Amino acid sequence: MKIEKPKKPKHLSHVLKTSLLERVLREADVKIDTHLIYWILESGGSILEAFYWVPNENVSYPRLYMRAGVVPNKEHKKTFELLQNEALPAFAEWLTLPSRHAGSGIAYDVYDLPNNTSIHIAWIKGKTAWAFIRKSNAS
Repeated sequence: MKIEKPKKPKHLSHVLKTSLLERVLREADVKIDTHLIYWILESGGSILEAFYWVPNENVSYPRLYMRAGVVPNKEHKKTFELLQNEALPAFAEWLTLPSRHAGSGIAYDVYDLPNNTSIHIAWIKGKTAWAFIRKSNAS
């Protein structure tokens, strides 16, 4: 796994722990070349994004490109628990479903999770797929 992790402001926390992602993927028996970038987006946006590329004529193996965001320190515990207990297991399960990576159609799912959070998953013509977790500002 290739990892890029810039320094973050002290009032923010990274939601994802690299060791958690590695464990979830290992337990789901997902073996894929992964590039993980921790990013600093202070207002709104995704907590976690993942782009999946199937093998093609230029690259003979599947790849996963992920970006993990930050939350204010006061939101870290509940967001981390949601990520650990709900979102990452659902994401790992999705990665193991071969039907998600094949075919010629476009599909898109949204799974509502607790605490105004949802996981959005899409796959397009079996070539590029992506997922992200979004926390809404609704109370």
